[in-house]
Amino acid sequence: TVRRYPNAVLIDWRAAGSQHPEYFGRDGIHIGAAGARAYTLLIVEQLQPLLSADAVRKKPAGHSEE
Repeated sequence: TVRRYPNAVLIDWRAAGSQHPEYFGRDGIHIGAAGARAYTLLIVEQLQPLLSADAVRKKPAGHSEE
């Protein structure tokens, strides 16, 4: 699917998670709090360039060009 959509990004959670068993519960499958934070940070890392670019395009309310 990622190949069909040029703006899609595949995040390799398996690679990240396989190095950190503490991300998972006793069953080794479901993520716990540490895993949820790590998963979220992986997503944020991918979004950061887009968020930064968007912030540059949008001017704060009341901002005037001089």
